[in-house]
Amino acid sequence: MRTSSVSLPLVAVLASSVARAQTPPCFALNDQSTAVSGAITGYAFSGPVSVAWEFTTSADLVVQAAQIFTQNTFLAHDMTLEIWSDGGGVPLARLGGGAWKISTAAGREWQGTNFDAPVPLPQGLPHWLVWTEPGSSLIPVQPGGFAVPAAQRMTGGGWTPRTAEAPKFRLFCNLLDAVGVQPQGMPCAGAAGLGTALTNQAPMVGNSEFLIDGTGFPPGAPAALVVGFDPGWNSIPLPGGAPGCSLHVDPFLLVPGLAGTGNVRTTTGSAGHVFFALPIPAASQLRGLFFAAQVAAVDPSLAVPLPLVTSNGLRMLTY
Repeated sequence: MRTSSVSLPLVAVLASSVARAQTPPCFALNDQSTAVSGAITGYAFSGPVSVAWEFTTSADLVVQAAQIFTQNTFLAHDMTLEIWSDGGGVPLARLGGGAWKISTAAGREWQGTNFDAPVPLPQGLPHWLVWTEPGSSLIPVQPGGFAVPAAQRMTGGGWTPRTAEAPKFRLFCNLLDAVGVQPQGMPCAGAAGLGTALTNQAPMVGNSEFLIDGTGFPPGAPAALVVGFDPGWNSIPLPGGAPGCSLHVDPFLLVPGLAGTGNVRTTTGSAGHVFFALPIPAASQLRGLFFAAQVAAVDPSLAVPLPLVTSNGLRMLTY
């Protein structure tokens, strides 16, 4: 079991400060339109396929999240995005990344994940964005766009160059936010890096697909979504927890889950990824509902009374 579902109570409060637009990316390629060829990836029976695109920034950056423009209406699994160093024309080593759950009901859209480690990108030094998907996904490439070197890796194989492509992606120097979704506080580090909370879904009334992802947690770890409804809650240190681990929401409700142990194709889900379904009923009384959430997971490597790694919080407002 990787996920649980919970219904939101009919509690509406004024919290308009949450409803803001997404922070602009600090680096992007071909993101000024939604133009794509419409082609989809194949299904490799050997396992997921990874595609990588080389990029170079014109300023020193530290990125914490990424998005691509894609869709998958067939396979309700995960995707991952990672930043890798350069190995002379192909990716060399993973520097940070994360996973999220595909919504097969969603259209073509920008979607992505937070990273399990901030990734420094020195000006002028090439890096690679690596996308791993389960198959049958919309290829995030713009015809006639700005093309960069590309590479591909089959499951269990090495990287091989492929024809240059014009990928549509965005990098963010902040944790992902959106209209009606605002991060609060910071995650704390565990054995698997930084476990973070995010959502690719709009907190709209009637959105039965709304869910919250947790990524960057110890694989196979028991986890929980902490849900609260107090807009005035201030983050506090987790009682009995490790330094830097905080409670960013009032613990009104706990929803159990389990972090994945596999890859984007397996039934256990991507290693360290967990998701929680929070369908929002089509009830007008829910418009303007404030709620907050964060993910916590057991991490036995922490020598403290309460060995939990905690994510950032998410402050949300339905609309």
